[in-house]
Amino acid sequence: MPNSPARHDSLKAIFQAQFEGYCDEQSITFCTVEMLDVCIRQVKRGKAAGHDQLTVEHLVYAHPIGPFHADVSVRAYTGALKMREWKMQEL
Repeated sequence: MPNSPARHDSLKAIFQAQFEGYCDEQSITFCTVEMLDVCIRQVKRGKAAGHDQLTVEHLVYAHPIGPFHADVSVRAYTGALKMREWKMQEL
């Protein structure tokens, strides 16, 4: 039965073990607005949109504050990861 508490706990443990390896915080923490801007400018153009319907051109021709918002999002995400790790240590 997939919805039993024992099955839930075993799948949760598997997920958490795999999730720990998904994020390499060292490669994210030194991300800057300038770095994001350079990366956006160097991405190859003319490719089809992804599942989110965004193309490179959306990022390239967007308002210059776009890389700033991306930087803030990355910093918030890494902060959320650190907060999650801190709360997991409390349990």
